[in-house]
Amino acid sequence: VSTQSTGEGQTLVFGAEQTSILFYQPHITSYDYDSPISESGDHGYGSDGLDKFKALRQVFARYSPQPLPPEPPAIKKFAYGKLTLSKQVSFLQEILNNDLTKMVYANEAKPRFMEQYNQNQGFIMYSCVVPNSFALQSVNVLEFKDPRDRAYVYVDGNYIGLVYRNAPANISVVSLQAGSRIDVLIENMGRINYGYELETDFKGMNNSFYLNGSPILGKYTVYTIPLESDQVYQMPFEQNNQPAGEPTFYSGSFHISESIGLYDTFLYPTNWTKGMVWINGHHLGRYWETVGPQHSLYVPAPFLKLGHNHIIMLEQENAPDSLEISFNNQPLFYPVETSSAKQKSINIKSRSKINFSRN
Repeated sequence: VSTQSTGEGQTLVFGAEQTSILFYQPHITSYDYDSPISESGDHGYGSDGLDKFKALRQVFARYSPQPLPPEPPAIKKFAYGKLTLSKQVSFLQEILNNDLTKMVYANEAKPRFMEQYNQNQGFIMYSCVVPNSFALQSVNVLEFKDPRDRAYVYVDGNYIGLVYRNAPANISVVSLQAGSRIDVLIENMGRINYGYELETDFKGMNNSFYLNGSPILGKYTVYTIPLESDQVYQMPFEQNNQPAGEPTFYSGSFHISESIGLYDTFLYPTNWTKGMVWINGHHLGRYWETVGPQHSLYVPAPFLKLGHNHIIMLEQENAPDSLEISFNNQPLFYPVETSSAKQKSINIKSRSKINFSRN
C-alpha cells in the first residue's frame, strides 16, 4: 500500500486485491486502512465510528505500569479555498509528440506487457493501422483480450469506448476503414498484493487487437509512459477554460502568503471523474470520484511553499465545466453506488479529435 511519504514511484504503483478471478480491486491512495492513526496524524475511526486511537490507548493504560505520555497536540489543517485549473494539454497529443513517452517501439509483431518494455508504472499505449486486407462491415467489432487494467480506445483520434479489467467487452465501430489508426491507452491501476494472480499480474496487453473476430497482425507501435514528474511539469500547457472531453492534463496555481502560512490540507476533486494529481512536483495520488470511497487527497504542509504553488491534474475521463478543485481542512470519505458509478465513468464526452501530426 502506498503513501505520499514514500515517493512518486510508490504513489504511481499503488496496490490492489483480487479476491476472485474477475474481481480486481485497486487500492485507494490513502493508507489509513482502518488504522488507529490517520495519514494526517489524527485519530483513526473504524467503520462503526469507534475512535480506534482512544480505544487502544485505554487498553494500553489498563496494563501499563506507568502513566502513558500525553497525546501530542493535533496538527493544524487549513482550508485554502477553491482553485480553477485554467490551462490544459492533451494527454494523447503529448504521447504522440513524444513529450511524455520514455521509449517508442515500432514494428512490433503484437502488443506485449509493459514489463517486457522495462516499464513498471503509469500508462502504456499500443497503436496500429487497419490493414487493407481486412473485410470491413457496416458495423465492425473491436475486441481487446485481457487488458490490464483500464483501456481507453480511440479510432483516428476519436474516443470510441473503454474496456475495464473487471468488465471485459467488445466495442462496435461504424466509421472504420482501411488505414484507420487504432490507439489503446492502458492504465496500470495497481499491482495485486493479495489474492489471485499475485505473481502473474502483468500490466498492459499481451495479445493482438481483434477486428471482426480476426487478429490484426504486425506493425504495432508501443509507447511507454511512466509519467515521471519532470516530464509532466515540462508539458506545453495552454490557456483553456473549457473541459476537453478526452484524457487531459489541467494546470493551475495559487499563492500562499506568509500571513496565512503553510499547513496540512486536503484536496477535493469534487465533480471530476477519475485521474491523478501532482503538486509542486510531488505526486499526491489518484482519485476516482464516481466510485470512491476516498474523495480527498492529503497534502502535507512540506509539499507546499510560500508564494507560488503549481498543481497538475490528469483527468482521464470527464472534467467538470467549472474546472474547479478546492482545499479543505478535513478528509472526505463516503461510498458510491458502484453499479451506476462504473457506468457513468465509462461515458466519456467525445468533444475533440486528436491531431496525429508530430511537432
